[in-house]
Amino acid sequence: MNTFFKDFKLFIPLPDYPSFQAIWRSLILRNKGVITDALDFQTLAWITKSAGYTPGAVDAVCKKVLTQRRLQRLPIKPLSHNEFLPHLAKIDPIFKEDYEQFMAWNLKNNPQGKQEPKEKKPKAEKAKGGKKKK
Repeated sequence: MNTFFKDFKLFIPLPDYPSFQAIWRSLILRNKGVITDALDFQTLAWITKSAGYTPGAVDAVCKKVLTQRRLQRLPIKPLSHNEFLPHLAKIDPIFKEDYEQFMAWNLKNNPQGKQEPKEKKPKAEKAKGGKKKK
């Protein structure tokens, strides 16, 4: 392995709420799960977003839940979001302080992540009440 990649770290910000919904849906389907109305993607996405879980954690949870035996039982008992939560609780999320530190570093070192400064508009002179002088 190249020595450059040993110390190389790539920071990718966490996905937003709608992205987590799509991630849950695609990873469950990728692991041969069946999506029904009993599976609440909104709850799963909200928990993963608010707690600071990564898409890698979601992938690991899907692989743990969707075992061969569980896939055989899908016609009898459909998937529920409650099956994923105990496995998700065993995985450490990204802590808020660490994430904020990475975001600050990203804003400082990534020119694409920086916001452009707003142009200052000249203040318009306030018109005083009363009649105009001739």
